[in-house]
Amino acid sequence: MIVATLALTLCGSGALSVARAALPGGTLDPTLIPKYVTPLVIPPVMPAASAPIGTPGTENYDIAVRQFKQQILPGGIWNVAGGYPAGTYTYPPTTVWSYGSAFDPMPDSSALGGGVGVAPAPNSSFNYPAFTIENTANVMTKVRWLNELVQDPSNCDTTTMPPTPAEGFPNACNFLPHLLPVDQTLHWANPPKADCLVDGMMMTDPLRTDCETLNQAPYVGPVPIVIHVHGAHVNPQSDGYPEAWWLPNADNIPGTYAKTGSRYGQWTDDGANNVPGSAFFAYENSQEATTIWYHDHAMGMTRLNVYAGPAGFWLIRGGSNDTAPGVLPGPAPDADDLTVPLNVVGNPKRNSIREIPIAIQDRSFDWVDANGTPVAAGASAVGTKLWYPTSRVDFDGFSGPYLGDATDANADISAIWNPEAFFNTFVVNGVTWPALNVAQERYRFRLLNGCNSRTLNLAMRVVTGPGLDGIYNTGDDVLGAEIPFFQIGGDQGFLPKVTMIQTGFMTQLTPGQPLPTVTPTPDDMQALLLMPAERADVVVDFTGIANGTRIRIVNTADDGPFAGLDPLAVADPATTGQVMEFVVDASINKAGGDTSTAVTALVLPADTPLGAASNTRQVSLNEMVSETTCIAMDAMEGFVQFLYTVPAGTFDPVACQNAAQAIDSTYIGDLAGPRQARLGTVVDDPMAGGLVSVPQRWQEPITQNPLLDSTELWEIYNATMDAHPIHVHLVRFEIVEREGLAIDPLTGVMTPGGPTTVTSPRFNELGFKDTVAAYPDQITRLKAKFDIPGLYVWHCHIVEHEDNEMMLPFEVLVDTDSDGLPDNWEVANNLDPNSATGINGAAGDPDGDGLTNLDEMTMGTNPRNADTDGDGRWDNLDTNPLMFDYAVFVKTVGSGSVAGGGISITANSSANSYVEAGGAATYVFTPDAGYKISKIAVDGVFQPLGSSYAVAGIGANHEVVVYFGEDTYPIVANAKIGGTIANGAFSASNGVAKTLNVPANSDQTFTISALPGYRISRVAIDGTFVGAISSHTFTAVNVNHDITAYFESTTAYTVTVDSRVGGTVTNGAFSVNSGTTSTLSVTGGTDQTFSITPLAGYKISRVAVDGTFIGAVTTFSFNNVSASHSVVVYYVVDNATVQLDARLGGSISDGTTTVASGTFRTLSYPAGSNQTFTITPLPGYSILRVAVDGVWVGAVGSVPMNSITSGA
Repeated sequence: MIVATLALTLCGSGALSVARAALPGGTLDPTLIPKYVTPLVIPPVMPAASAPIGTPGTENYDIAVRQFKQQILPGGIWNVAGGYPAGTYTYPPTTVWSYGSAFDPMPDSSALGGGVGVAPAPNSSFNYPAFTIENTANVMTKVRWLNELVQDPSNCDTTTMPPTPAEGFPNACNFLPHLLPVDQTLHWANPPKADCLVDGMMMTDPLRTDCETLNQAPYVGPVPIVIHVHGAHVNPQSDGYPEAWWLPNADNIPGTYAKTGSRYGQWTDDGANNVPGSAFFAYENSQEATTIWYHDHAMGMTRLNVYAGPAGFWLIRGGSNDTAPGVLPGPAPDADDLTVPLNVVGNPKRNSIREIPIAIQDRSFDWVDANGTPVAAGASAVGTKLWYPTSRVDFDGFSGPYLGDATDANADISAIWNPEAFFNTFVVNGVTWPALNVAQERYRFRLLNGCNSRTLNLAMRVVTGPGLDGIYNTGDDVLGAEIPFFQIGGDQGFLPKVTMIQTGFMTQLTPGQPLPTVTPTPDDMQALLLMPAERADVVVDFTGIANGTRIRIVNTADDGPFAGLDPLAVADPATTGQVMEFVVDASINKAGGDTSTAVTALVLPADTPLGAASNTRQVSLNEMVSETTCIAMDAMEGFVQFLYTVPAGTFDPVACQNAAQAIDSTYIGDLAGPRQARLGTVVDDPMAGGLVSVPQRWQEPITQNPLLDSTELWEIYNATMDAHPIHVHLVRFEIVEREGLAIDPLTGVMTPGGPTTVTSPRFNELGFKDTVAAYPDQITRLKAKFDIPGLYVWHCHIVEHEDNEMMLPFEVLVDTDSDGLPDNWEVANNLDPNSATGINGAAGDPDGDGLTNLDEMTMGTNPRNADTDGDGRWDNLDTNPLMFDYAVFVKTVGSGSVAGGGISITANSSANSYVEAGGAATYVFTPDAGYKISKIAVDGVFQPLGSSYAVAGIGANHEVVVYFGEDTYPIVANAKIGGTIANGAFSASNGVAKTLNVPANSDQTFTISALPGYRISRVAIDGTFVGAISSHTFTAVNVNHDITAYFESTTAYTVTVDSRVGGTVTNGAFSVNSGTTSTLSVTGGTDQTFSITPLAGYKISRVAVDGTFIGAVTTFSFNNVSASHSVVVYYVVDNATVQLDARLGGSISDGTTTVASGTFRTLSYPAGSNQTFTITPLPGYSILRVAVDGVWVGAVGSVPMNSITSGA
């Protein structure tokens, strides 16, 4: 069709913007922070209580935690204290929390170039880290800890109830929210008493504290705290149990909030504490001289509270296991030494100190605007804040759905919590990358790894010059000789011998002997390795080192999760690869020289080893993944995208893998994780075939119950991919050994003696410890004596792990009659704690269930009730007698077996399988030889066939019946007309298809025969033609088959073809020309196909076969010819049409016919002919545009159309 008309085209424009990712770890770039310009802070001693705040009035210290600002980054007070002109460094202070004397005002460092409310300050002990608490062995220290996280503690009297704001400060007593995002979906303190969960299910009484919730929103209420002195041998009331927290005494706390945790308790031997918002603790210090530390320990919040700042050293001196004064380098700061003298470079007091505790922590920072909102560096950046991850996205990119999601009840990954957190700036004693001028003498440094998750591997190297960039303190500085650490102590006192540590070497020194040949470490990267919370008491000998020498502490551990040292994964040398520096300054050498004992002559106090263990306890470390969330992962990059969730217990790994590979064939489909980390026990599981780990949650029954004064051997099986620093409260322990552990990835079975042999502890682990590095694929064995009764905890000190289930309580129990049964258990079960015989003794069996009292106590069952869980199964027969079981009745009909759910049955038998309420079980069906699964019925309803059936989230009894039938396969024989297919007595013939069922794996031979007058034409086996064969054998039949035989007649027939004028008819070489008739002779039983081809200018009109018209077909066939046939083909002339549409203003002509302006006509032409159409505008008009067959071709004056075959 040709149309002439007008068109208009409009053009547009657009723009593309690309978002730029923020700097990792906050908006403040760590590479721009000047290094080694801030003096190392020497923590002063915490001031003692000047007067009692309240009753009982016997405290040595009243210590509060408050919010304030501190000059962590270069600037403020550090210009003056460091000897720089004012304004040299201008970083603003950072808001933190920490401890200080409750009698002190808020910090004010204005006179020293700092500011109001900014520490360090000469007027206040509030500082991050907190001042050191000095203690004497075996002399009790009593502390009232006050939570003063209110807006203005200087103008709020928190000792009254309610608190009293000073006149003119009405909001002074309002509580402060947390500085960091609090995840309420963890097992946490939960002061609001929001709806609690237990294993993902709502409790019947949700109004309680210390639980997990479904509330995804960050908590913004008053902050719970509880202080733990890490490493203290202390009564349980003062240990800082995670559920013993309390809130500040603030005046705007909602009335529905709990003010204290479920285990809040205090030291009351001196009387009651009458100060609200506080706890009164007493510490016996009944242990050897050592370096321990204090920090917050609130349930589910330790990672956040400690990261905000509150932590300090708790040093114990004296007693029988300390050195005499003057033996070790000293002095340390004493109670009269103030902040300013200690921390102003060049001050004689600072220059005299030779013992310094050093807390190493990693932190990241944000620039913030005047409203406290994070911003990029620039004019609006007027302050700084601590940066901590606000979302799971920060860890691995997983963006949900999250636990508590209103649109996805299956989701089980917490929205805020990060499994581990690593930061890009080192803060040492509260300042970034500090420096300390040191004399050419020996110094004692008490080192603490105070990081949340990071492991340190420390070495000291001489800085010999800048690198290729010509700039000092960058990642390519040239480092020379290594200066050794001489470690004299660890977590819990002195080592047996001084141990010299250099990278790749750890060597014990013999007093009075010269330095020996160094001893290589198993790992040539290892230097002074410290996992979180571990301490190292070291001497560094600067004697003989040239004046002006710079010595840098470097870190070569990974910037991520630690599983062992890896030369391909070390800390960034420009940031977290550097810790601090010492600068040798001969001008501060003491007159008369160093009088401390040389390390080669140093005899350390001997300690008494523990006796033999009376009990061995196997515990485990576990990493939990999601139970519901399928994700796609890349083998190198990790998480790629979320795919779907399913109800817990129904995850199908094959379906998840298929879903991932549907996106990209290289992706891996797996469960999201980590979701939690957990401690647990180890049991011998006969079904699994060996030792397996049983992860536990906090709220489950306590399984670690050592008896009072018992010595136990704990075997820690690490079933995770990472190392974990395991801390056991109350006790100090000996590391006995480590042994390799092989773990079957399919069954989880753990086999001791795996890829590594038994190894002894490192030389610097030979002293007593309270925190141990438990490596992956290893059993770490430690021995401890439990000598104070009560409730304590043990946990991983990667505090992100600790806060999400990797912590369990243990209870030290009293056993008066020494029968192995704790008194409280005997009393609770109506047994006599003073009698070790009869039904009261360990071998007694009051309920007659075949379990002794000792068995029942170990299992947690009731010795007075043979069926503790009430499910109808006696405890001695119940797999888990503490959990109600539902029965799954399993039955086989026919020859086959079923295994699973703790049972195994054979043909035509039945048994009850017991599954714990809410649990799952899978039953696997195995037919006997020659049989197959024919039907599966569950609770009377037939199911789709499969090789197994699974129950999940069970809440009722069930019945599973499996039917097994003979294992046969059908072979369909289809003999077309003219022959037969036979197999023995079986026969299919002359157009009839029949089915023969044959035994599995049998051989079956079929014979093909033609009837008289026919012959075999072709045979198809399973749909594939194989020729005119006369027999076929199916071997080892194990699938369905079919065989089809075709036959053809041996009789001749004719087909007469009449092709009228206008075309030809062909069949292979046979051809009938236009206007002629011809006859083709064919064999009976064959198929004959004829093709019709019109001549040029003609087309098929109609076709008659055996006198019946069948239409204008181009082909026709006679199949299995059994008679003669006739064909007549008619043709007609083939004309084509063209539609001409001349719009107003002109005409279209083919040279013979003209279509006038504004008219439309259809013209006919011989098919295949060529035509040209001329377009002529009328006067005053011009051709605007022309369309041919709907396509615009422009304002042309003529349109040629060649080989016209249809209307146009």
